[in-house]
Parts: sequence; C-alpha cells; structure tokens
Amino acid sequence: MKRLAGLIVLGSALASPAAAAWTLLSEGGPQRHTFASALDTSRGELLVFGGSDGTRYRSETYAYNLATGAWRQIQPVNAAPSPRRAVEGVYDPVNDRLVVFGGMGDDGFHADVWALSLSGSPTWSELLPHGPRPSPRAAPTAVYDTRRQRMLVFGGYDPTAPGFRWNDLWALSLSGKPVWRRLSTGGIPPAPLSGHSAAYDALQDRMLVFGGGNQVWTLSLGGRPTWTRIVPSSSGPAPRDEQAAVFDPVRQRLIVFWGYAVPDVDTYLNDTWVLSLTGIPTWTLLPLSAEQPYPRWGHGAIYDPGADRVVSHGGQLIRHETWALPLGE
Repeated sequence: MKRLAGLIVLGSALASPAAAAWTLLSEGGPQRHTFASALDTSRGELLVFGGSDGTRYRSETYAYNLATGAWRQIQPVNAAPSPRRAVEGVYDPVNDRLVVFGGMGDDGFHADVWALSLSGSPTWSELLPHGPRPSPRAAPTAVYDTRRQRMLVFGGYDPTAPGFRWNDLWALSLSGKPVWRRLSTGGIPPAPLSGHSAAYDALQDRMLVFGGGNQVWTLSLGGRPTWTRIVPSSSGPAPRDEQAAVFDPVRQRLIVFWGYAVPDVDTYLNDTWVLSLTGIPTWTLLPLSAEQPYPRWGHGAIYDPGADRVVSHGGQLIRHETWALPLGE
C-alpha cells in the first residue's frame, strides 16, 4: 500500500506474472470519468458520452475503433443533451443509435432519454416515452436486453428517494414508440444501490449486478423477472463502488475491476477479480502485471468480442488511457 498526496492506493499483494495481463492501448482518448460507455457492434467501436473532465460536465461523444486503435470525436449536426456525468447508456443495434439516460449536471438531476443516431449524419433526438418514468437520478446501471429490444435501468442515486438510492427496475422499449414500464420482480432484490455495476448475459437471459459492497445478484428475465443472490465459495473483492463489471460470454465469467473502497472513499483500487459462473461460483484474483493501470474509479468498460478482451477507458483521477485485458488462455 502507498499513499499519494493524501490518496491511499491499494492493489493485489501478488506480484507474479499473470496469464492475462492489462495492456495499454492508447493515451490519446478524452479525459473523463463517470460517463456513459457502450459497444457499437456495427462499427466495432467503444462509445463514450458525457462525464466529467474534473473541471466541468461534458456532453461530447467519442468513439474508439477497436481494430485500428484510433479515437475520433463524433460531430452531431445538432445540439447534444445538456452536459452531465453519472449518466448511463446502451447501444441499440436494431436502430443503430446510442441511447442515454439520466445523470446529473449543473442543472440538477435528469430523467430524460436521448438517442444519437449513428447512420449518415449523426443526430441527437430526445425520446419522449409514454407511461410513468423513473425519477431523476444519477449513477444507475443500464443494459440492453437483446431478446426484447429494450433498455433495463436499475437503481441509482436520487436525493428525493428514501436513503437517497433506489432498487427499482425499469424497462424502456426501443422498438416502435418508446414506452417506460416499471417491472415487478420476484425474489429478494439488492438493497438500494448507486455506483454499482451491471452486465447482460444473453445466453442465460439474465442481468448480473455487482454492488452493495461486494455482493452479486442475477435477475432472470424470462417470465416474471426474479432476483437471486449468488454466494461464491471463496471470498472476493473488498467492498467498493464505481468499479466496472464486464461479462465474459465465452467462459461464463464476471470480470470486476478497480473502483474506490467502501467506506474509505479516498482509497482507490486497481485489482481485478474474476467470478466463475459455471459450477460452484468462485472468485479468483488476477495477479498484478508489470504494466498495471493506475488505481481509479468511474471508468467505462465493454467486452470486445472480436478480440475476446475487456476494454476500459478513463476514470478518476481524470484518466485518458485506454486499457485491454485479454481473456483467452
């Protein structure tokens, strides 16, 4: 453990080489934290919208080409949504657009939904869904449900909520006219959360949630959505918030990495954990590698199917690097 300018930095105590190690891809990306990130499957690009640059909230959109390693700023033909951070988004492959929800800015908390069309001239449009909508909130999670063409939004920070956080689940249909619908769930849900992580498992038709310190839940999506808590056979990550979690569909694993410690928010982390979801769920800590990302939180991450790897960008303290973690043997 070491301390930098009042900041405690923690990593794994292991120092042997890892079979899979983080590799620096780029130092030329936007300096951002707590932005919306999504994988544009049509173009093979990591999309980054909004966030904070440490001085002010942003509303630009950038794309990182996973094949060439080049960053570009997407230039819409019209005005973007208001600047914000702690915003969530998904890529809608059917309509070829980035859809973003919520967040917080100088103008307060948001519950609006915007779509950036990516075909032809990029254009922003505000979606005005029918039905009741989620309360304005920051730091929820959002995943794209491919079977039902909808965005699922879970939890988030809301100063009007009891305890300031929610554990409600909302679905926004993205085929035809958009409609919000609050989903009734079975099982025992997670406690109200913000700064948590969620990932989508298409094969098992479920959403995975990591949060509440270091707990893991699954939400089955067929029929009535039902919550089930996963209790691994081994101890896992130290309690944390604002980490990233990415689902490895090839090996049925959840990759959880970085974030800040709870309750010591001045402790930033750079450890990487893998939770196997076949057989008995088991946590495994990846050893630190020689080229290890600096501890951070508020970063974005996606699974890159073309290269079978995790790709992560940004984070606090206002990082601009892009990193990759190969997942193959």
